Amino acid sequence: MNRVCTPYLSVCPNCGKHARIVFPDGSKSNDFILFEEGVSILKDAYKARKLSFEEMKSVEAQLNSSTLLRIEDLVKDVEKMVRENAEMDEMLKFKTVPDCEGFVMN
Repeated sequence: MNRVCTPYLSVCPNCGKHARIVFPDGSKSNDFILFEEGVSILKDAYKARKLSFEEMKSVEAQLNSSTLLRIEDLVKDVEKMVRENAEMDEMLKFKTVPDCEGFVMN
């Protein structure tokens, strides 16, 4: 394999929410938005011998400090929304929400 660069994580400079991995031969991975996708791409590249172990660990450290979404954070956000909706359903069910009679809503 021809090495033309040191592998690195290239994060979008505009939004910081998607990235790609640039490999030593200059090729690039597809864009991804999840941290876990990046780790999977790294492991696959290591298995395919596109990266050495040290290079994989270096890019993984860059991934760890990135702003990419993590599945565990998304799960926590969804659980929070479900809890909040359940609390609102309870309030509506037992009518603990203030009555707005007499107000005209536009």
